[in-house]
Amino acid sequence: MPSADEALATATELFKELGYDVSTLDFETYADEWSANVTAYVLLDGARSPLSMSVGFGEEGAVTWASGMLATPAPASDYPLVSVAEAIERLNDET
Repeated sequence: MPSADEALATATELFKELGYDVSTLDFETYADEWSANVTAYVLLDGARSPLSMSVGFGEEGAVTWASGMLATPAPASDYPLVSVAEAIERLNDET
């Protein structure tokens, strides 16, 4: 089985080959005696989003499964935000 570091290196290269900018991904790895997996979360404006891609590795580093998204996030229109104080006031308003 690949180590967590080996799985990360392989997954990083795989995501690069698929056309992803790996500098915009936040990686989590896991490895034990049965398998290793890597999850790459998409960073949006530097914050981790719930959008992710994963790849699992088995014996001799073979890819055993993969999942992820096909779409690329794109910015939407800006919308007005309220302050924290105003947000709390709105949440406490019972009307």
